[in-house]
Amino acid sequence: MFAKEGFKFLIPLVIWVVLVIIITLIFPVVPMIYLAVLSSLLLFFVLWFFRDPERTPHPDIDKIVSPADGRIVAYDEIHDKYVGNAKVLSIFMSVFDVHVNRMPADGEIVDEKYFDGTFMSAYNPAASFENEHRSLFIDGGGDRRYVVTQIAGMVARRIVPYLSKGDKGKKGDKLGMICFGSKVDIIMPADIVLEVKLNQKLRAGKTVLGTFK
Repeated sequence: MFAKEGFKFLIPLVIWVVLVIIITLIFPVVPMIYLAVLSSLLLFFVLWFFRDPERTPHPDIDKIVSPADGRIVAYDEIHDKYVGNAKVLSIFMSVFDVHVNRMPADGEIVDEKYFDGTFMSAYNPAASFENEHRSLFIDGGGDRRYVVTQIAGMVARRIVPYLSKGDKGKKGDKLGMICFGSKVDIIMPADIVLEVKLNQKLRAGKTVLGTFK
């Protein structure tokens, strides 16, 4: 599948590539051949970046799945105003990862906050607070509360929402997308037993982060 946000990049790029190839066939000089090759590679990159594969989450309601593709770059234990005592994972998404984010568990988005910030490297811990970001506060019932924060990076300039305040979603449902490289933080209740570790590669809606006791 292909994420719909990619069409605004794909359509003009396809037109450009077709024109370049036609001109190259008419005037097969070295500069035009190079341009055709580079344009075609860019087209394949856009197709690859905006891929949106189907994901089937773990059916156990006590299992929490990753909200993002990427690699775990930070872990902490905090007290959050919404979640309470909590565990925090930061997931870095390179430009080669799928950028569609998903619900970590069943629940309702009871609130959301948007911060129009800077665009420092997503690897920088301060990016979670200073960069443009969107936080979704999810109520899974009882003490099962989560915060998923989509954070724009140096290249990413747009956070696209699929689900917003008042929406209900199932584990693995698509909640939004960040265009071109970024990070996602997830805050979970402290009584979740983690099943992942630092630097582990994750898949959104698929990889189990942890299990409630």
